[in-house]
Amino acid sequence: MTFDVVVLAAGAGQRLRSKIPKPLLPLAGKPLISYVLETARKLAPQQLVVVCPPASEFTATLRQYDTDFIRTVQATPSGTADALRCALPHLASTGCALVLCADAPLLSVASLRKLLRAGQNAPALLTFTTDTPTGYGRIVRDKKAVCRIVEQRDASTSEQLINEVYAGAMALPTKLLKTMLEKIDDQNAAGERYITDIAALATAQGLSVSAVQCSADECAGVNTAADLEHLTRLWRQQQSAALLARGVRLADANRVDVRGTVRCGTDVEIDVNVILEGDVALADDCRIGANCILKNCRIGANTVIAPFSHIEDSIIGERCTIGPYARMRPGSVLAAGVHVGNFVEIKNSRLKENVKAGHLAYIGDSNIGTGSNIGAGVITCNYDGKEKHRTVIGNDVFIGSDSQLVAPVKIADGAYIAAGSTITKTVPANNLAISRTPQQVRPRKKS
Repeated sequence: MTFDVVVLAAGAGQRLRSKIPKPLLPLAGKPLISYVLETARKLAPQQLVVVCPPASEFTATLRQYDTDFIRTVQATPSGTADALRCALPHLASTGCALVLCADAPLLSVASLRKLLRAGQNAPALLTFTTDTPTGYGRIVRDKKAVCRIVEQRDASTSEQLINEVYAGAMALPTKLLKTMLEKIDDQNAAGERYITDIAALATAQGLSVSAVQCSADECAGVNTAADLEHLTRLWRQQQSAALLARGVRLADANRVDVRGTVRCGTDVEIDVNVILEGDVALADDCRIGANCILKNCRIGANTVIAPFSHIEDSIIGERCTIGPYARMRPGSVLAAGVHVGNFVEIKNSRLKENVKAGHLAYIGDSNIGTGSNIGAGVITCNYDGKEKHRTVIGNDVFIGSDSQLVAPVKIADGAYIAAGSTITKTVPANNLAISRTPQQVRPRKKS
């Protein structure tokens, strides 16, 4: 079976009241249309054509997620049939055309394959039933056969009661599509050319129009902000179900928000209100506490992320304990057995095995050797107002509480920094560094 896919993405989406074109609205951190393109690719079409609006910014944004598609432009939004006509020069003369909308990201490969099979010789429509059909084209049947689709604005009172609606996806022979598009006019309430007229035109030619039914959730599209919120909830439920199927233990499946790809080992536990964004990998026996945000990170086996911790673009090794209220900023790499406690922030730093930073510290642009201890209130002063500089701390170093390490600076193996010191020069191995103003005691003046 040979076929092309056309994705209609030029609609204005006026009901959303957004400056962002509807196909680019985010779902779990990616544009709606990116999911449609991913699903279309799994079908292995000959050509993938996207009908875009004229703005070059639209295409530039889309190509951040997919580059291997043919772009064609609908200069003026004047209906779905007009948009499809813009794609015709790029379609093969034989085979089928599968037409999809850019705002239906949950459509499955299985349903679309079924639709393609049904559309080999005559139009096949994807439909679903709903108790709230307002806004959708109604499927009008003659006895059991589909005879036409009527748009909301053109539907009679009785037709508006029909609860089987068009889901926005259609498959039909490409040769037939080209013939039908020549016959579609704009004689309707909106003054636009609709591809839904194909159903009536095919029926008039004696062709049998079929309907492939699937669930309303799978067909969910976006016309309003409420639709987008509903779609996001459906996506979240699907991702939670997938985690549960892989054996991940979720404290509450309705309170985990997956916004990307999650790879999990065995016996992973995730508490409530956790956000997993981008590309996240959780190794065996990880425990993720409540209210954590993990983005583009790898978490090693037997590591515990305590509640309210944020980890972004970082790698956490095995047997680490992080948090609560810890923040790992981009470029942080922690080896096995590292402990990062409450209100510790780490940025663009490498911590080797068994480093401990228990409380209230900032570690930026640093290398810290095995077994070193970072006391409470320690700051690596990495920015001089113009450039960032690096702090290098050796193995088995003790940095006393409330010390400032003014980079660039090196603390060699086994050194000891007394509490409250400001260190601006290299500290040799196994030496004590102390930098304090002498304590003075004076009588208080009585008021």
